[in-house]
Amino acid sequence: RSRSSTSSSTSSSSSSSSDSDSDSSDSTSNNGALKHEAAPSENAADVCVSNCNLLELLQGEYVHPSVQCTAVEGKALGLVLRHPVSAGTLLLRSVGLRVVPEADGANICLAGLFNSLATLAKVRPRIHRCMLRRFATMTPRSIRELDRDAYVAKQSVKGAPPDATAAQRRKVFEQWLGTLITDAPGCGLATGADALDLLVRFSHNIYDEGASAGAALLNHSCAPNVAMSCTLGELQPHSDSDKGQAELEKVLCSFDVWSVEAMDAGVELSPSYLSLEEQLLPTAATE
Repeated sequence: RSRSSTSSSTSSSSSSSSDSDSDSSDSTSNNGALKHEAAPSENAADVCVSNCNLLELLQGEYVHPSVQCTAVEGKALGLVLRHPVSAGTLLLRSVGLRVVPEADGANICLAGLFNSLATLAKVRPRIHRCMLRRFATMTPRSIRELDRDAYVAKQSVKGAPPDATAAQRRKVFEQWLGTLITDAPGCGLATGADALDLLVRFSHNIYDEGASAGAALLNHSCAPNVAMSCTLGELQPHSDSDKGQAELEKVLCSFDVWSVEAMDAGVELSPSYLSLEEQLLPTAATE
């Protein structure tokens, strides 16, 4: 199911910072390793996670020095504390790609998704490249034919005969996706198969407002110890006169993750994927 952040979206706030979209301005210096903003009292080397090549911080993003990405038993990867933190601590701020729902609200608009990627490539090519690299790290990292077929089985595949096999339905669906990405030049997806793999990963990691590889590292808990909020638009706009800024309001979002209680070292950061309304329902109603 799609995940829900625990507070409503707000409009993006402006910041007096600027960055360049040139290749040389990529903020990766260690092959995309998860990098931290060190607290003044800590040595930056002590808070570097050398074995996690998942995230590269864009301007305005933040990872608390106590947070590390590590394998969690039974859950693949997760975010775990290296040191204690107090309640109300900002632990993560991660940029995401907004999604547009279909009219029925049950599915995302695929044409809108690919057009958003194309817009991002045109207006902020650096962020676009970074985001595609991040999406490739989301679970499942190795996508099987079974995963693709399971996703397609839930879709309405026009043009597939009633007695079509799973492989035949997937082929027709990939061809249709190919036409969508052709209509969104520059989106960064070369084939319908590439688009399908992206959708498979989104189906496991998307929130109501969008998809963020940073937020995707958080595993659900029925007793959450962190809360999430989503802000629409770019974290740090280039300038008020930037012609692409209005387009980015429709394309980008960012997720903030805050501790709701004091936590000790070794504790996994776990939000609830349910909305506030769903969290108030009896447990049986949300299973």
